[in-house]
Amino acid sequence: MKTSSSDSIRDSDPCRQTARRWSGRIGRVASEHLIVIAFGLCAAGVLGIGFVALYLVGRSQDGDARVLHTAVAIGKLEAFHLALVETESAGRGFLISGAPLLKSRYASMLAGIDEQLREFKAFTSDNPDQQKLIPGLEQSIASRFAYMDALIGVRVTRGVEAAVQATTVGTGVREMQSIRDHIGSMKVIENRLLENRRTAQKHNDARLEIALATLITFGVGIMGVMFWNMRRLWRARLRAEAAAFEQAHHDALTGLPNRRLLQDRLRVALARANRDGDVLAVLCLDLDGFKAVNDTYGHPAGDELLRRVGERLDGLMRAEDTAARIGGDEFVVVLSSIAGALYSELVAGRIVQSLSAPYTIQGHSVTISTSIGIAVTPIDGSDAAALLKAADEALYNAKKLGKARFATARDARVPRLELAAEVH
Repeated sequence: MKTSSSDSIRDSDPCRQTARRWSGRIGRVASEHLIVIAFGLCAAGVLGIGFVALYLVGRSQDGDARVLHTAVAIGKLEAFHLALVETESAGRGFLISGAPLLKSRYASMLAGIDEQLREFKAFTSDNPDQQKLIPGLEQSIASRFAYMDALIGVRVTRGVEAAVQATTVGTGVREMQSIRDHIGSMKVIENRLLENRRTAQKHNDARLEIALATLITFGVGIMGVMFWNMRRLWRARLRAEAAAFEQAHHDALTGLPNRRLLQDRLRVALARANRDGDVLAVLCLDLDGFKAVNDTYGHPAGDELLRRVGERLDGLMRAEDTAARIGGDEFVVVLSSIAGALYSELVAGRIVQSLSAPYTIQGHSVTISTSIGIAVTPIDGSDAAALLKAADEALYNAKKLGKARFATARDARVPRLELAAEVH
């Protein structure tokens, strides 16, 4: 569709362009205001329901406390009943046997009964029905144990026969039955109260569950988008940090540690070796024939060859060892906590054999080799710089001897005619 000259003039009118820009801004502002208003309404709903939930939680806690209080009251009442029975048994035991120990026990337990009754009376002060029964219980207990005290007095002064005769005319059985009746009624009251309080607690808990479910629904509605965005940003940041760490500490081509990470790991391994008295070895590697492959098949083939070398080298390492590419076709291996220098030579032999096996690169069979220099602690150095220098000098010696072999720093320091036979 063609545009007329008047349309072009209107489109290029600065006033109209400004109006369109402001119209877009107003639309965006209106949308943002709607989002803010919606968020505010949801937040207000969450706050309102939250206050209701807090109120119900408070009631639930009060209900739990009341239920627990009633359950404890029942336990105290049962313990009190048991104490009464044991006190009665102690008194009767003295009447029969006359043992002073039973008399002392009776007196001690009788004092404890008075204390337990006072405690129970104070504990149930919020229960009027219970308080009405306590005076009758106190009177029955007083009568019963006054009668028991009289029997004990007869036993002490007149003997067992007189005490037995006195029990036949007493009212002890009736008083004990009165005590049991009082305690039974008090248990009924407490159990009924416990059931009522549990029912009320269940109803409150049901209301609380509804409030919490509504609160969660509102909360999820508000927080969902925010959480999703925060999670997305957090993951993006983690990925960026991981990528930055990877780039800063690993070789981009092979994925092996680079020179910086190698220095860090070597420093840590040396500190551990010095502390534990272990042996550590540093191997410097240089590929033999890599330049010819690079020149013949091109840099992409050379890069692929370096990646394959890195894979083979990494596959020969233990978890505590490090294989790093420090540039070009140069690699460094750190062997931590080894049994001795001989182990480093065995590993170097495996590396020479593994890297010398043919590679298939871009459809071509390619064969290279490697030369290795070995330095071990503490005879070749105790710090990173000294070990790397000694291993590099040993590498130079291995290349001078004909490549595709390894040499040790000891060989470089003490050259011998038979060196070539020893290191290959």
